[in-house]
Amino acid sequence: MTGAEEKVAHNAIDAARALLTGACLDFIKANSQYDPLKVLDDLQRGGGFQYRDRSNAAGEIKHGGRGSSDTIFLTNSFFNPGQTYFFLKGSNIVLDVAGFQQEVVLHELRHALIGRHPIGGSSEDYDRGIRENCFKQPEGGSQ
Repeated sequence: MTGAEEKVAHNAIDAARALLTGACLDFIKANSQYDPLKVLDDLQRGGGFQYRDRSNAAGEIKHGGRGSSDTIFLTNSFFNPGQTYFFLKGSNIVLDVAGFQQEVVLHELRHALIGRHPIGGSSEDYDRGIRENCFKQPEGGSQ
């Protein structure tokens, strides 16, 4: 990653870390034996976030289910997402660029914790869960 890309990635990781409480933490952890906050910290400090030149996804996991020993790849679409990523079918929560980047970090972190999407599941299922559990605004107010 370039210096500018590293700054964007670190900002997204730090903001995602701040979201990892309550229902968001529970959703990301799921049935994992790993502590999501420790894994996120280990990956960030240990070079577990890397750049990959791909345009078809914003993030990728190297293996899945390996916790702190996995690798998360952030791709072209993470840094330059375009408008299409902010809307998600089945969710009324619309994200801005920073929110989208946090969603990608949380999505890939969940892969590092529990592995690939379940059979019959999809990337969008993860993202809907993340939006509902991590970005949903409290009743009668804003985040």
